[in-house]
Amino acid sequence: MTLLLVLALAAPAAGVAVGLAVPPRMRLATRLSAIGAAACWLMIVVDGTERARAGLVHADPLVAAACCGAALVAATSGGRPTLRNGALFVVQVALSAGRVHNEGEVLAAGLVVVAAAASAAVWSEERGPAFPVLAGCGLVAVVVGVVTIKQTTGNWNIPLAVGAGASLRAQGLALLAGAALLVLAAGVHVRGRAPGALLVAAGAFVGVRAAPLLRSHRDLAPAAVVLAGLAVLAAAGRGGRAPFDRPTLALGLLGLAALAAPGEPGAAAVLLLAAAVLAAAIGTPAAAVLGFPGAVALALNLTSTGGGVSCLLGMGVGGVALGLAADAARAPRPTRPPWWVVPALALGAWLLVAPGSWGWVT
Repeated sequence: MTLLLVLALAAPAAGVAVGLAVPPRMRLATRLSAIGAAACWLMIVVDGTERARAGLVHADPLVAAACCGAALVAATSGGRPTLRNGALFVVQVALSAGRVHNEGEVLAAGLVVVAAAASAAVWSEERGPAFPVLAGCGLVAVVVGVVTIKQTTGNWNIPLAVGAGASLRAQGLALLAGAALLVLAAGVHVRGRAPGALLVAAGAFVGVRAAPLLRSHRDLAPAAVVLAGLAVLAAAGRGGRAPFDRPTLALGLLGLAALAAPGEPGAAAVLLLAAAVLAAAIGTPAAAVLGFPGAVALALNLTSTGGGVSCLLGMGVGGVALGLAADAARAPRPTRPPWWVVPALALGAWLLVAPGSWGWVT
């Protein structure tokens, strides 16, 4: 597994090096290297029996899954190939930094670099300030969460669990807010297959890492309801295409809402977030169907938990499903996807056919 980890981290840089040596093949080399990185991360996820380590980086199944999603998004993105692969390299290092826990300062600094590289990769094509504003606000929230964790615990590690009697709820809320803003930024930027879509994988990862802190004592119902309401708004629309990718944004926000929902919604949340990342890589309204397994799992959890908050969130799940279904029905018939989208389609088919085999989400 250590060799796979090293290969995955090195692949984006190797693709750029090959492209610089043979400039006409730059786009091909960078896409192939991103797909190669995704394959390495996927093998680490599937193995799932050990934590791969190489120096000051590590990869448990969740880290590997997030990096795999980021690599798939990078493989399907446009923009300047060197900056796109550079952003992928940095996001991989940011998510895997630390021997066991994530190093908060590396994560925060890495995401700042990724957002800057993603903006620079499509600088001449930018339309409006939505992406930099949303990404900037999200990064500020992540930095606040990371710094306050350092002030409270005395180190930069983002803990995987909170001990009895301790509370890092405020820090978890800051990280969750940052994750939601990063997903919003990615949803806006993904419309033109821009490299900023990488932030959806980063936002999903930050949200999952924030969940144990957020739920130090109990779930946080207001945050879940607000995020679910935003997901419904993202999925809604009467016609035409919104200035954002509906499946990516709606499924991502609903997954983050599930992290703060009553009961034990962790697996459902991760399935929804995985669907959001794959939807960003595929880039069509029909990709909304990938949210079906996660939505069903969340609905079952809410039904077993009961209560007014569960009822509201269940209505949110229904609203997102109806909105995305209507959007997919209005969309023109999809054309044949390019070859570099096929790996994301294959993983999406796996998610739909056998979600129970995704053991790493538990």
